[in-house]
Amino acid sequence: VRQMFGLQLGSTAVAQMKKSGARYYEDLYAELFKGVTSGQLLHVDETKVSIKGKEAFVWVFANLQEVVYVYRASRDATFVREALSEFHGVLITDFYAGYEGVSCPQQKCLIHLIRDLNDSILKEPFNGELQTMTSEFSRLLKEVIGSVDKFGLKTLHLRKHKDSVTQFYKMLGNTNWATEAGKAWRKRFQKNQNTLFTFLDYDGI
Repeated sequence: VRQMFGLQLGSTAVAQMKKSGARYYEDLYAELFKGVTSGQLLHVDETKVSIKGKEAFVWVFANLQEVVYVYRASRDATFVREALSEFHGVLITDFYAGYEGVSCPQQKCLIHLIRDLNDSILKEPFNGELQTMTSEFSRLLKEVIGSVDKFGLKTLHLRKHKDSVTQFYKMLGNTNWATEAGKAWRKRFQKNQNTLFTFLDYDGI
């Protein structure tokens, strides 16, 4: 402001302008938040920030057109569950347990899952169980991605892969995993069984 308009504003004046601006846009902010959280698709994520050396969190609520940021002093997700109490679309998140209480269809981020699988393999490159599990999961995803590339995110063409998902989980349950990593990953896959392939049942997810 000083460089562009020649206005000398002290820190007190700037702080008051921020407060005034926040009040002015409060209704618009509420309208945007309501719009983002009432559609068919919602991405939610949070990231740690430091404000004058004090830890806090910024939460991101986004669909494919709009995004709203929410500042919170902690990672407590209670406010998320309250804000989404009437949300009936598909919620896409990472694996943070705070999202589990939201009662709507959920899709866990497969990129997060693949990243964690890669990290596990890098830590134990000679673990044959991890290699087998990862190979089977990769084969399943390649089939799905092939359909997405050909037909788009249309459940009409994606539902056919549900049989492959069932076979993958049968393999997980019927295999006697001996290593700790194998057991841990079987547990994680089984825990999230109902949220890893939700997109097969919904268009555009």
